[in-house]
Order: sequence, then C-alpha cells, then structure tokens
Amino acid sequence: MRLDQIIFILTLVLTGCASAQLTPNGALQGPIPVLQVFDGDTVELPFGEVDESVRLIGIDTPETYPKTEPLGPEASAFTKALLRGREVYAQLGVEERDSYRRVLAYLGYFHELAFPISRESQLSSFSEERPFKVVRG
Repeated sequence: MRLDQIIFILTLVLTGCASAQLTPNGALQGPIPVLQVFDGDTVELPFGEVDESVRLIGIDTPETYPKTEPLGPEASAFTKALLRGREVYAQLGVEERDSYRRVLAYLGYFHELAFPISRESQLSSFSEERPFKVVRG
C-alpha cells in the first residue's frame, strides 16, 4: 500500500462527511467530499445546497473536452484515482471564478493545506508545475 493511500485512509477515518459554503477571503473549508472528477484539473464539490464545478489552482493538465489532447485521458485517470470518493479541504483563490464560471480553489488533504493536491499532481508526468501561494484570510 502506497503512502498516499495510507494517508487517505487515515483522513477518511478521522474526519466526517460534510459540505461547505462558498466562502471568500481564503477561508479554509472542509472536509468536503469529492462528488465527481471531470478531468485532470476539474472536480465537483458540494458548497451548501449547490454542487459546483471546481477548477484546481496550481494544476494544468491536457484537455479531454471538447478535443482530446495527448495525455489528456491519462491525466484524467490519474486525478480520478487520486480524488474519486475522497474528502478534501478547499480554499478559494483570489479570483472566485474563471471564464467558464467554475469555482477556482486550492485543494488539499489536510487542514491548513498541508498536503496540496497540486503537489501530488506535479509528481505525475501529466501536469505542468505552476507555483502558487496559499492566501490566508
């Protein structure tokens, strides 16, 4: 069993399921269940009564829609294996939404974003490294 799998299991055992409110000013929210993984850099999370499409800050993977780019399916499969059925902590970026109206957020496994999802993705060969700064509220 890999270390990330052990960490996820411990996180799931020690935390309960919850949804979060869409909170500005960099407030950390969670744990939040990942409802769906759309592709390598977009997931669906519940925020209050609304399920939102969330674009992961710090991750830029090849696309699978509308046109499939090289390594797009592999990037999507990697993110699905990493996040499907798991819980995360979310922190909104400086800009709340992108041009597609997706929520922009940093995701992490633990409180305080101690283990950001973007770092895990950067360890794979499917994502370009994008340095980011966590904004504290």
